[in-house]
This record gives sequence, structure tokens and C-alpha cells, in this order.
Amino acid sequence: MQTFSATIQNFALIFAAMQKKRHDADYDPSAKFFKSSVKSDVAIAKSLIEKFPNAPMKDRRAFASWILLKTKTYQ
Repeated sequence: MQTFSATIQNFALIFAAMQKKRHDADYDPSAKFFKSSVKSDVAIAKSLIEKFPNAPMKDRRAFASWILLKTKTYQ
């Protein structure tokens, strides 16, 4: 990940954190979420999605390729 621009790195890190929260919301009956926190997460996700196209095309393509081709490890 260090080879990607800060925009791409930030997108990837926050995307992974949001994906975990979504997984917890769907599958963990003991998970609790506060409306204010969810609103904040939605605003952050919206901002990331809006900024992503501003990253250079070559970085976006490289990131997409990296995501598609990297080996997944499951715990």
C-alpha cells in the first residue's frame, strides 16, 4: 500500500474499516451503533467517494488491479 498516493491509501484504509462495520452490523447481534456515529461514517464515505476520482488515473488503475489480484487471506 505504501506505493499508492495518500488519496488511495486513505480510501483503502477507511473502506476496510467501513466494510468491517457493515459486516458487524449484518452478522453480529451484539453490535451497537449510534445514530451520530453512523451519520459521521456516511459523511466520511461520501467524501472519500467524491475524492477518489481526483486521484491520478494511473493510481486508480493500479489500485483496482492490486485489489483484484492480491491474494486474500481469511482468518
